[in-house]
Amino acid sequence: MPSACLTLSGYLIDPAAATIRAVELDPTHFHRTLRRLIGCDDMERVHLDDAHVAYCDSRRTTEPVTGFWTFPARGSRPPIAGRAVIVGNNGASTPGLPLRIFAATITAYRPVIIPDALALARLAELHVTEQYGAFRRQVRIDGFQLEIERHRPLTIDDDGRKLDGPF
Repeated sequence: MPSACLTLSGYLIDPAAATIRAVELDPTHFHRTLRRLIGCDDMERVHLDDAHVAYCDSRRTTEPVTGFWTFPARGSRPPIAGRAVIVGNNGASTPGLPLRIFAATITAYRPVIIPDALALARLAELHVTEQYGAFRRQVRIDGFQLEIERHRPLTIDDDGRKLDGPF
């Protein structure tokens, strides 16, 4: 009789893409699968609540951040930077909340760089037909501002289709 290949379900959060999706984890190679999904060598386990644990990059606070996310919990909890996989609290079970409900409880944040463009006065004086080519020559970047975008993560189904979210 062939043996059934048991898998464990979890949720992969990617705050830089503002997405969350269900993933299958091989219990036989659990940590290897987690490291591959997260994209790290060393992991850390973060207790979220009584039903959920996040596995994330242990160096997430010492390397450049492309996105972070928050999970509401009792007390104050710092944001979690980078990708993470959510599983049940004992680390060997599926998350306690369904994917769409879990996705509605978290918030993803992404840094956005906005250039400060200085348009030179002559641009306004040009005729509309002349402005297209002149625009590139008449605008200069005078610095940058950094803003943080906040999103509810987009839920992706097993077929890669968007179910809901900011995009």
